[in-house]
Amino acid sequence: MRMFLFFAAVSAVIACTNLFGNKTQPTAEVMIEARQAMKLEAPKPIAVTPQLNITSKEDLIGYWVGTGLSMDTTATSADMNEYNYEKINFSIDSIQGDLVFGHTVWLGKSRAFKGNMQNEGGFYMMRVNQEGDDKWVGTFIANIAQSDSVMNIVWEPQNTKIDQSIDLTLTKTLFVYSPDYSLEDGGQFIDYQKSKQVTETYTDEDGQKHEYVDDSYFTTTDEVFKYNPSKQLLTKEQVENMTKADIFVLRNSIYARHGFAFHLPALRDYFGYMGWYVPVRTSIEHELSDTEIKNIELLMRYEEHAKEFYDVFGR
Repeated sequence: MRMFLFFAAVSAVIACTNLFGNKTQPTAEVMIEARQAMKLEAPKPIAVTPQLNITSKEDLIGYWVGTGLSMDTTATSADMNEYNYEKINFSIDSIQGDLVFGHTVWLGKSRAFKGNMQNEGGFYMMRVNQEGDDKWVGTFIANIAQSDSVMNIVWEPQNTKIDQSIDLTLTKTLFVYSPDYSLEDGGQFIDYQKSKQVTETYTDEDGQKHEYVDDSYFTTTDEVFKYNPSKQLLTKEQVENMTKADIFVLRNSIYARHGFAFHLPALRDYFGYMGWYVPVRTSIEHELSDTEIKNIELLMRYEEHAKEFYDVFGR
């Protein structure tokens, strides 16, 4: 019976990947049924030890999170020197003798790694290699003192065209989903890659009107702080007059609370400034609540047709 539920839901779950785009998506009812069936196949979390100060090598297992200077994956070979600040999750999943296994969640991707560890002079030292063949694969050299809670890491690229290593300072983090996480912790969302020149007018002290050209960006309004789509079921009346940016950020706030690793740099940057956000995984469909699924369906429906031009530029 379990296998029947699994295969019966496959097509619907595949369609659920459209939760992260603006394409046609299944109804909330179909997504809820698919999620219930796919719970049988949901990835198991790693056995994270709650100890934050490292007293043994077993305490190293878990999420090590921080913000480091990282390469802009949208940069071309001609402007390879562009960098962004990105939140990284260096996850140590298991330790077997002197072998370390884990994965990184960084730049919107999850990459497995494995390598060696040794305990020398009161320090745990690791050298692990990421798996994969894209240009952002590299080697992590990490060390942390016993009884400490801060891990220092140097990332060295395997790509010879990237001539700069990256220094990271990470702390062990116990990620827990909560519907209470607030967007106000991050302030206003602005996508600087989406702009339009608009003509503004103003009247001076003599009553003369003047025009000037200014840049407007795809950005949210204060309306986005009024609702929490992870806690409350939104209504058509609340959503239908929202700007496209407000709808876009509200929808993505659901994924952020579950630790989704965003592909869009602007979203990684925005949520990365929120202390509660941790990029944990690249698939969270199986974890969404019924309320969140229904809100995603509603928000996507109106996001597609929302006005693109208000006081600021939409997309």
